Amino acid sequence: MKIRPRWFRLLSFIAAAAPAGIFAAPTEIHSVLGDTAHWTATKWSPDETALFGGMPVYHGPHKDLILVRYSFYVSDYDTEQLCPLWVAHVDEGDALAKAPSRTEGHDPKWKRPAKFLLDSNVAEFSNRLHRPDVVHGSLTRCNPPELPGGV
Repeated sequence: MKIRPRWFRLLSFIAAAAPAGIFAAPTEIHSVLGDTAHWTATKWSPDETALFGGMPVYHGPHKDLILVRYSFYVSDYDTEQLCPLWVAHVDEGDALAKAPSRTEGHDPKWKRPAKFLLDSNVAEFSNRLHRPDVVHGSLTRCNPPELPGGV
């Protein structure tokens, strides 16, 4: 099986593209906060972690970032821009072959929530900084009025 690291620069984080459980009810979201020493996904093996050569380093102007670790991916979330700066996950060579079986019809764990639910770690961090949260409409409308600079 071919395994390679993947870094993604994201403009938005869409719940429909993520497996169920990641954006389930807030009490079901399984995330932990990370730091530069503990930045990896919680279920990566040492070999998978070594593929990345360390955590990406951001030198830009945004300062209100929260590193959120999930089972199989990591996100450095920017509370000012209301989206991740980067997301890292390990891309396995058989992912395309497995994709058709990752539907609610094949396995109930892949059921998508009816609406976007923000990770409770991100929500709490944003609230402490008096920043707005991403809401469901933010994912379906360009420049929604509830976001900074929205029209």
